[in-house]
Amino acid sequence: MAAGSIEELLDLLYTEIEEAKNAPLSNDRCVVDRDRVLDMIDDVKAEMPVEIKRAKDIVAQRNDYMADAKQKADRLRQEAEDYAKELLNKDAITRGAEQKAADMIAEAEVQCQQLKEAASEYCEETLRRMEEAVADAYDEVKHSRAQFRSALSALTGTKHTASSSSSRPQQAPKRAMSDPEADEDDDEIEIDPKDLKIDIFMSSGPGGQSVNTTYSAVRMTHIPTGIVVSMQDEKSQIQNRAAALRVLKSRLLAMKHEQEAAEAADMRHSQVRSLDRSERIRTYNFPENRIVDHRTNYKAYNLDAVLDGDLQAVIDSDIQADEAERLANQQ
Repeated sequence: MAAGSIEELLDLLYTEIEEAKNAPLSNDRCVVDRDRVLDMIDDVKAEMPVEIKRAKDIVAQRNDYMADAKQKADRLRQEAEDYAKELLNKDAITRGAEQKAADMIAEAEVQCQQLKEAASEYCEETLRRMEEAVADAYDEVKHSRAQFRSALSALTGTKHTASSSSSRPQQAPKRAMSDPEADEDDDEIEIDPKDLKIDIFMSSGPGGQSVNTTYSAVRMTHIPTGIVVSMQDEKSQIQNRAAALRVLKSRLLAMKHEQEAAEAADMRHSQVRSLDRSERIRTYNFPENRIVDHRTNYKAYNLDAVLDGDLQAVIDSDIQADEAERLANQQ
């Protein structure tokens, strides 16, 4: 009998038994060809080691395949895990870099803001000092003018007193030398007679009918201020009294001007040196190149020129505002 696979042999054996005739008087027994069936069983036995070996080979191959597949799977899994870790590390590095960049940007913004504030404070301080210097110079000019006027007013009265010992031919023009400013401002100076102490004494000096013979010389003392004026140039006591009163008024007027100048200077210093932000003096707008003086309503778009030292327009606006205020107060 030709050999075949175990499966084929088993199929032939099954067919042989299925087609066999039943035994007499029996339904579950059959009559088969013994030799044929035994040959089939021998063939199955002969083929069994081959099939078993083939099965073992298949199982071995299967195990090899499974091991190789498991190895490949493990390698793929490890690669996947490594890639995932690499991605996580890259993501962490990216997040760290982004956070560090954000921190650097924030720090740079803070430093930039600090630099802006420092620059603004420096400019503000520089401009404030410049304002003080301009105000001080302006006040110095005003004070010098007031001192000059006061000195001029007092100088005339001093010359009257100093020339009292000169000869009589020089006495005639001395009344014409009386202080013109005092004459103009006589109405501004009012002297209460109760504030005056008047002493009468004899004139002193070389020769003359009225010298050392009559009580024509006058010494006038202003009690509130302690100013003393002596006059003996004229012949009569009445004329010396009037001259002494004019000189006293001129000195009181000079004192008044000095006080006004000092008060104006103090007021100017108090305005300039106030650091309260609510009391704005000037605004410096660098983006618009604009300068505004809130005291005089002066506005111009030449901030760069002002910072370079062109302050004439600013000073003129202050002078004009001050003169306008003085005129308004006089009216």
